[in-house]
This record gives sequence, structure tokens and C-alpha cells, in this order.
Amino acid sequence: MTEAARPVLELKNISRSYGAKTVLAEAEFSVHREEFVCLVGPSGCGKSTMLHIVGGFADHRDYGGEVWVDGKVSRHASWKKAIVFQENVLYPWLTVLDNIAYGLVLRDLDLPTQIFRRALYKKQWEEAREKARVYLKKMHLRPGDADKMIYEISGGMRQRVDIAAALILSPAILLRDEPCSGLDPQTREVLQVLLKAVHREEKNSVLFITHDLEEAVYLGTRVLVLSQHHDRGPGARIVKDIRVPFSRDEDPRPLPEFGKLVREIREAGFSREDRALLAEVQQAAVENED
Repeated sequence: MTEAARPVLELKNISRSYGAKTVLAEAEFSVHREEFVCLVGPSGCGKSTMLHIVGGFADHRDYGGEVWVDGKVSRHASWKKAIVFQENVLYPWLTVLDNIAYGLVLRDLDLPTQIFRRALYKKQWEEAREKARVYLKKMHLRPGDADKMIYEISGGMRQRVDIAAALILSPAILLRDEPCSGLDPQTREVLQVLLKAVHREEKNSVLFITHDLEEAVYLGTRVLVLSQHHDRGPGARIVKDIRVPFSRDEDPRPLPEFGKLVREIREAGFSREDRALLAEVQQAAVENED
């Protein structure tokens, strides 16, 4: 298989149990180059567990199966897998610009965080800061924001700084764990539009965890449904893999096909009881209108 055809990220038979409870059961999927794959599913289906396994934060002895990144087994956290959490992970003693540059310096010098001393690496630090200015602009942060401390900027801006700090590393796969969910509706929409624009420009490979189905269809090139509601025993699996048909240059949300696809994805993750209840509620609504 050529490098271009090989998946950037591949999960093979991932299983995870907590005591007698099976959370994931032989779950498999892959992310190819330049794909923006959104992973959705009902509460308790194991999305966070899956992300911890992919990110390398779970002990590989605690789960079955393998995670492959760029054609190699990947069991631990690494620079190839940059992650943006729902709650931003930024350093309050660093400025906005330095937060973006910090990881790049550590990566290039191969240094653990605890022994980093800025004064010892002036040249590398200044080079990283120059590159960080590029990503400051990509995330539509103003030049005047560069020297602000993290506590001086809004929650939405902090999330953009966190994303810039991940993008600057040029990871093989960018992992995002509901980065928009803690924001107000207006800020969230701005960030969604920005994420889509950055993906078009950077052409990076993304695995995006979200519970918001409209967000998944708007942002993603593919949507995977992880669900525990299926006929193949306990534990969640990928029950639906849908390629999003809309152009990356358009806003598909006003289209009737957009709503139809959202409903299809929602129903794919439902249990039989959920489907029956939904049909009952919908029928009652129709009867009330009559």
C-alpha cells in the first residue's frame, strides 16, 4: 500500500471492559489523509473511552486491539497525535503567543516539560514564536492578542489558542474532544466556521468527537456512529459510516438534505425503545395538529 493510500489512523478490533461491563466491542474504523471524521453516538457509548485509547492515555494492557498511526502501532501519547480537549489546556504563566509556540519548542528539542528553560534555547524559542504568529493569524486572533495572558482573553479565544497550539505541531492526526461544546451559541458557530475553513486550508487529518449531530454533518467529511444499540452482543461498535455529500465550500445547513442526513445518523444510534418512543411522539404530534 502506498503512503498516500494508507490510513493515517487505523483502529483494529478495539475492545474495552470495566469489570463485567463491556464498553467497546471490536470497534474498527480508519481515518485517511485530509479527512475530517466526526465520531458521534448516544451517551455512554464509549466516545471518551475511544479517544483516550487513540490518544495514548489508556494503558494498552487494559484494552484489546491495536491503534495504528502512519502505518505503525501507536500505544502511547506522541507528537503525531495532537489533541484539543473540551476544556482548554493552556499555561496561565505564558502569553497567548508563547502558549502556541511552547509545544513546538519542546517537540523540536525533544525535551520533557519539566526541564525546559527558555533562556537556554533563545534561538529555537524565537523561531517557534515566528511560526506561532502564522497560526495566531490562521485562528483570526489579532496581533494585539499575542502578548495577552490567558486570563485576559475570552473562553472562545482560549479555545482558538489551544487549537493553534495543536495545529502548529503538524500532527499526523489531530484529535478534538468536543472543543465547541462549552461555548455560547454565537461563539460556537464562529468556531465551527473557523474550524472548517482551517481544514480546507491545512488539509489535515482530523478525528472530531461530538454529541452534536448537526455540528458533525456541518464539519465532517465523514460521520461515524458509535453505538451500543445493535444485535451483535454487548459493547459499542461502529454501526454507521456515512460520507458527507456536501461541498466543503458551501453551508449545507439550510438544505433539506442536511436535516435528512442528521435524522438518519440520529436513528442509527437509537435503541429499539428509543425508535419506538420517537415514532410514538411524532405520531402524537401529527394527530394533535389534525
